[in-house]
Amino acid sequence: MTSSISSQTSGNGWETTVSQASMDAGIDVIATKETPYPQKKIIQAKRYGENTTVGGPDIQQYASLKQQVEGADSVIVVTTSEFTSSAHKRARELNVKLVDGDRLMQLINEYDAGDLVSRYVSDVRIGRTDLSVADGGATQTSKAATKMGKGGRVRGSLRRVRALTWHRYVAYAIGGVIILFFAIRILAGVSLLEPIVNLLVIVWLLLLVSVPIAWYLDMRRVRSQSEWEPTAWLYLLGGVILPFIAFPLYYYRRWKRVGL
Repeated sequence: MTSSISSQTSGNGWETTVSQASMDAGIDVIATKETPYPQKKIIQAKRYGENTTVGGPDIQQYASLKQQVEGADSVIVVTTSEFTSSAHKRARELNVKLVDGDRLMQLINEYDAGDLVSRYVSDVRIGRTDLSVADGGATQTSKAATKMGKGGRVRGSLRRVRALTWHRYVAYAIGGVIILFFAIRILAGVSLLEPIVNLLVIVWLLLLVSVPIAWYLDMRRVRSQSEWEPTAWLYLLGGVILPFIAFPLYYYRRWKRVGL
């Protein structure tokens, strides 16, 4: 059972009951609607900072909330942050609906719900947008706000992967491998430069080995921070057999899906 602290009916027919966090066993909101047919949604809200994500184990836990409320037909998890790829996978398997920070900000704009937000928070970061409350309403204060208006859209549902450098390292390392390869071939015939050539060979080998490792780490991070799930073994195999196709293809798809 939940302990209600507020209940209201929205203009689109949903009646919501906000529960007391310390007594609700994880249930934050129960939303019901009678038309055009009876519906009851269990909503779990997670207010996180931008560097904290909701993962697969969390979704596994929240999926069971439906069993606590009689007549509940689905669970919705809402976060001011982001979901990992494993969270999206578990949500599909368990029929849990997800709303990330960018989508939440979009909904606030779409339904002009700034006043509603101001009842519960004084300031919060939602997705890539800092939201502050002033004069009884919500004001967007980040650069992302300039891209969003009432009814506006955040650019794509896939979030950009932030502060990642593995993909850049791969590009630089490949360039270094190519340059060192030709440098070694040119200098190899000069006996006086043999020690330097040997050193260059060692550096070349280290760079060559580091490329697939860094590439794998980038794909792993992309999978955890976005909805795109590149198949690591297939790209790595392609990098060995057809590197001039595999690398450009990966970077093109990465740019289209999560940015560079």
